[in-house]
Amino acid sequence: MRRARRPPRRQRREREPDEALGNLCAREFRLRIAIRSRSAAARSPRRVASIRSRALRLAIAAARDSRVETHLRRGSLVASPAAPRHPRLLDRDAAVVVVIDVQEAYREVLFEYTRVARAVSVLVQGAAALAVPVLVTEQYPKGLGHTAAEVAEHLPRAVTRIEKLTLSCCGTPLFVSTLARLRRQQVILAGIETHACVNQTAHDLIAAGYAVHLPRDTTSSRRAEDATIGWEKMLGAGVVPGTVESVLLELVRTAASPEFKTIQHLIK
Repeated sequence: MRRARRPPRRQRREREPDEALGNLCAREFRLRIAIRSRSAAARSPRRVASIRSRALRLAIAAARDSRVETHLRRGSLVASPAAPRHPRLLDRDAAVVVVIDVQEAYREVLFEYTRVARAVSVLVQGAAALAVPVLVTEQYPKGLGHTAAEVAEHLPRAVTRIEKLTLSCCGTPLFVSTLARLRRQQVILAGIETHACVNQTAHDLIAAGYAVHLPRDTTSSRRAEDATIGWEKMLGAGVVPGTVESVLLELVRTAASPEFKTIQHLIK
């Protein structure tokens, strides 16, 4: 007696589930099988990579949109004087001005001394108007003289003058202790020479965790090329560049400030 011929394997796979699934009609099951087969056929390495790439882009976009919505819900983008600002912007309550060695002995030898002295003078006056503390250093004043008259006349009466022999201000204990007592983390440097005392002070302050800002018009060297090299080196170390005008406008922040007209007059 010959045994009944068994259906092909593929037919068995399709029929057996028809009986087992009970309520699921055979037509629906065959449709699922067809979709599954088509998906498997389309699953080439290139196709899979394309699908994954698109899924990743969609996921990143969704996450970005979610973060923006979260910030909006939290109110972090609301315009308010109390709103947090970018850390590279100056804050009058966190800043201190350090005038480095703008002394009489450099008057005849420094490149563009008059321009530097005038810019430092404006910076000091602006700091005084905004109640930003000012520190002044003088390199070996017995030989190099004291701070230039056009700057000194605008210094606060209680300004701290620090004599030093080290090129970096941070090598002088009195400077370090005085700066630490102020508890201000943003240091606005100004003075001479760009490639020497200013450069070394900037690097040491950054190493100590301070944010260092340097108005380009407040610093120079005896030779222009030295000033250029010093400037580029400091920028590479993380010094935030600016001008006296940009610094004062960041500090005053708004035209509604009572000091704004004073600042506006200074930078005209």
